[in-house]
Order: sequence, then C-alpha cells, then structure tokens
Amino acid sequence: MPLIYGEGSQAFIRLKQEILKRSTDESIFAWKDTSLILGGMLALSPAAFEHSGDIIPANIAHLDRPDPYTMTNRGFAIDLHVQSHGKFARPSTTSVFPLKCFRLGYSKDFVVAIFLVGGDWNNKRRYDPHEIYVTNVQKYKASRIEKTYISPCYTPTSNSTNSGRDPKATFKILPSVGLFRSAQAFVPSPAVIQWDQQRSASITLQGGQSFAAIMFENRQGQRFAVLVGSLGLVPAIEILVLSHRQRFDEALAPYRKPNVLLDHARQQHDVLLSARSPVVVVFLTDFLEAGRSHSRVIIRPPDTIGPTDPEPYSMDELSPCCCQ
Repeated sequence: MPLIYGEGSQAFIRLKQEILKRSTDESIFAWKDTSLILGGMLALSPAAFEHSGDIIPANIAHLDRPDPYTMTNRGFAIDLHVQSHGKFARPSTTSVFPLKCFRLGYSKDFVVAIFLVGGDWNNKRRYDPHEIYVTNVQKYKASRIEKTYISPCYTPTSNSTNSGRDPKATFKILPSVGLFRSAQAFVPSPAVIQWDQQRSASITLQGGQSFAAIMFENRQGQRFAVLVGSLGLVPAIEILVLSHRQRFDEALAPYRKPNVLLDHARQQHDVLLSARSPVVVVFLTDFLEAGRSHSRVIIRPPDTIGPTDPEPYSMDELSPCCCQ
C-alpha cells in the first residue's frame, strides 16, 4: 500500500479497505469511538479497537452475505439482514446490523452488532459508536437481505445538537382484554411501572437504563415476554417466546448483560405461541423529541389488527452531518 503524504486519518481507513479486499473477518467493524455520535463503517484510528480484544470471528450461515463489500459513490455497500415483522410492517429508519462475530462472555445466541440510522437503504449512518453492542442472532434466521449503503460521515459528539444519551422513554403496554390470564414484570429501579384496571401498563425508563420486560401468559399456559428499551433517542422492542419450563428470569438473563441491543424496528411482530394461539404485537412511536419519547405496544388477536402504523419519524434531528 503506497504512502500518501498528509492524508491523516484517511490512511487508516485506506488500510482497512485493503484488508477488506482480502478478508471476510467482520470484527473489523467492531470498534468504539467515544468522540463520535455518528460514524461510518470504518474506524478512524487504531485506538478505536482498544476494547475489541475479546471479539472473535464466527461462522454463522444465516448471516452470510451474497455480495462482497464494496466502496461506492453512495458509501460503503454491504448486504444487511433485515427481520420480517409481519404483513403490515413499514420500512424503518433504524436498523440493527448483526455481524458475524462473537464477544467472549456472552451467550452464543448473541453476536456483535452496530446500530444504523437513516431515511432509506441508500443513506445509513452508524449511530452512537460509544459502545460495542450485541444482539440476539436467532431472530435473523428468517431474515431477508437488503443492499445497504453506509455513508462515510463522522459527526463528533461535541457537534451534536441533540445527542440525547440519557432520555426518558415511556411505553404504554395495551393487551387485549381477556386475552391473557396473568402478567409478570421485570422493571429495574429507578424505572416506574403503573397498572390500570384494564391491566394495561405504563413503563417509564430513566436515562441510562437498558430495558424492562413484561411476561404475558394466555389461558392455555403459553407465555411470551415483551422487552422495551431505548438507545439514545430511539425506542426499542423485542419479543421472546418462553418454552414450557423456562423461567422468566432465566429468559431475561442474557439481556441483563451490558450493551445488548433490542430490535429497534417500529413495526408489527407476529408471535406464534402455537398453531391455535397467534398473537400480533404492534409497536408505535407516538412522538420522539429532545430528551423523551412515548410509544405504544398493542397486543391483540390477528383478526383485530390493521395497518395502523404512523409514518416513520425522522432521525434527522439527531445531529448535523460533518463529513471528513
């Protein structure tokens, strides 16, 4: 690789581009930089890998990417695995991007992941690269592939007009009356949960808290958990179906480790408890503004849900784009 006088941090990016021509090791994308609120796929300096020594490549067949990575005039082009959430799902402005690598100390069901924001598949950016995250890889076994372009745009934290790293997120959980016979909650302090007479719940997460969860049991004894949380300004949800003998605290244990990303798609989730017990969970974000957000989680039988999702909110308020 020839030296170019005066190119600065671009030299390290160019080095990684050369490595990617010869390697499929995706741990090259597993870096953190506390000076950034938005970033591209490639780190700006070797210091960004200081905390990546416990990340190892993994051979995960359902995360294979048909096409090689390429650098284009639209940005870094890569195949992104996207979950299918249901027939009423809308495109999302946020994406969890699972990588083919594990982090030591975490369950093998969890892989390293980064969080992308942007209006469409042609203009994604990495959001909040302050940490290296992980996510549950099992939910991607039935995923589809979208060609995604990630902008080589890096915004320093100091330039962010609204980084919102510690917002207050409120979630209204609205189960269909009579559909479930019991509910059990995991709400870490100082989060707040309030129940009403219809067994709906309001959960408020304070800044810095990762998630809370409610487990529902239907009249046949089948159970699933709704996990809610947020990353920065972005509300999140994930659905877990519990096996017959699995305890609630046992199912949540992998999610209580640091830096676990929930599924940030604000769409419909089809939950099949059994062939005769389908449930539909619709996740709606009503508003998202500086320091706070409010979302609804509607749980209903499938024949009572229609395409009621609002238009996706814009992520443009996160910060201006400062390209290097």
